[in-house]
Amino acid sequence: MDPTLIFTVIEKGLTLLPILIQAGTEVIPLINQIRKIAQGGADGTVTQAQLEALEADLDSALDEFNKPI
Repeated sequence: MDPTLIFTVIEKGLTLLPILIQAGTEVIPLINQIRKIAQGGADGTVTQAQLEALEADLDSALDEFNKPI
């Protein structure tokens, strides 16, 4: 697995977390997913499907945040 892809998704998550927290969004599941991806990256066990699932969840949370706008 390309470390750049892993870091890109983690960076996206870390960028969105403060925004979601300020909006009162429940972020614990996202934090757990980011931690799992980081650990999988360190262990060499992260999969493309895991990265895609996390990115989809991050996009969904952002879409939910943007709904009132």
